[in-house]
Amino acid sequence: MHVPVKTYIKHLTLASSLLCVHSVWANIASQCQTDFNIIHFVPDSTDVGFWKQFTLASTAAAQDLQLNYQVISLPKNTRNRYVFVNAIQQKLAQSPKPDLVIGYFYLHGEVSILRFFEQKQIPFISVNTSLPTATILQTGQPREKFTYWLAHISPDDTNAGYQLAQYLIRDDTSNNTIAVIAGQAQSMVSENRIKGLTNYSQQHAISLLPTIHVDWSAVNGYSVTQKILSRVKETNIIWTAAASIGVGSAEAIQELPTEQQNNITIGSFDWTPQAIEAIKTKQISVSYGGHFLEGAWALVLALDYLNGLDFVDETGSTITTRLHPLTQDNLTQVSELVTGNGWNKNDFKKLSKCFNPSLVHYNFNVQSLLKQR
Repeated sequence: MHVPVKTYIKHLTLASSLLCVHSVWANIASQCQTDFNIIHFVPDSTDVGFWKQFTLASTAAAQDLQLNYQVISLPKNTRNRYVFVNAIQQKLAQSPKPDLVIGYFYLHGEVSILRFFEQKQIPFISVNTSLPTATILQTGQPREKFTYWLAHISPDDTNAGYQLAQYLIRDDTSNNTIAVIAGQAQSMVSENRIKGLTNYSQQHAISLLPTIHVDWSAVNGYSVTQKILSRVKETNIIWTAAASIGVGSAEAIQELPTEQQNNITIGSFDWTPQAIEAIKTKQISVSYGGHFLEGAWALVLALDYLNGLDFVDETGSTITTRLHPLTQDNLTQVSELVTGNGWNKNDFKKLSKCFNPSLVHYNFNVQSLLKQR
């Protein structure tokens, strides 16, 4: 077949241009610097709960992004703002200054922690816990009063609390006796989730049993549920502020006659191995989560920022993540994601603009990860 010379040259030029563009992109990606030292402070993650999953996902992301990454766990009995700042100071004394720190705020010590990072000129991304209005009045939004505070990433716990109530109660707003087991009274996470539940109950004129606060443990979830069921035998819905509490409630329900067991529905939060097992065995109906990936998202943003690609124009400095339901319908996909089997299916480099110069928008959506599985 004869091809006109002009057409041949045109196609050759186009092919060469595309090859050049691809070469430029590949060259930019290859120049993405990764030898940054990033420290991540978390509560003690030796258990198998939320923070364990949070740490596993963050570590997988750091490996994908080829970062020098260290997780430092603070024991429960030493978690406060003084220990947090002291731990940072000790780390700085032992090794080179970190390029960036990720952590969460300890016991209303936001201002002192932010002042420390400002004085040391260390970029800081806070995660997980939403900030009350009174705190924001003191700290301002990230980058306002404290310029080294780059961003705050937290779940929309209020909306999740509302969604859980909606799921459990469905269209039947009558003939329900709803028990509420929350986390610790001073916890913003628990408070916001309860706020969502309260919003739903008020909108639909639903009565709730008095809220009972526990320390997030399955042991106390079990004992409190026993007391509730002994006093209010008609209880048929148990709204719990965490999967650990829900698992404890489920254990208490297993001691009831089978007919009574089948009449009680439990809902919770967090995607943990315990939650997955409880969903699998139908002891818990639903658990809202996915926010254990916030540490991984923070690492992607940190890498891009340290390479001169500031994310703030797209995401803003306050980033809210949405929680999604874990049910029988998506149990297999969520289980793979939570256990970390096949993390290579979700290469976190794909989420980075530094590694992907053609990427226009960040896609920090747990649902998109589930679709890949």
